[in-house]
Amino acid sequence: MQIRLTSEEYKEIIQDFENECNKHGMKLGHSFGIKNHNCCSQAISLTANGTLRNCPYLREYSNLGSFFNEDPIKLWNSVASMNIRNISNLEVTECITCKVYKQCRGGCPADKLLDKGTLFGKDSLCWL
Repeated sequence: MQIRLTSEEYKEIIQDFENECNKHGMKLGHSFGIKNHNCCSQAISLTANGTLRNCPYLREYSNLGSFFNEDPIKLWNSVASMNIRNISNLEVTECITCKVYKQCRGGCPADKLLDKGTLFGKDSLCWL
């Protein structure tokens, strides 16, 4: 069984955080799952057995190779890595007119894969 917040619950939490930040003259910069495409383009993770991945949540989709047996720089620059890193550059047609599209780019591909079985399109948990 998987327990996840709904898009309305995310929206309420983010709005509460933003309101609280505004009270103190702060700007909230959030990357809470459904509004985060940045990991694909700039993150890398290392599993317990030494496998490098672009995203710890995409699992087999982002396995690049062995940190111990291969050159990590070559793995980072590999075709497989570039394919994952370029997902956030793909246009998400249904999101183009959204006010946060430049920051979000359709949301997190791992969330999309979990919810819809695809890495592409609009994140199903988006409330905008």
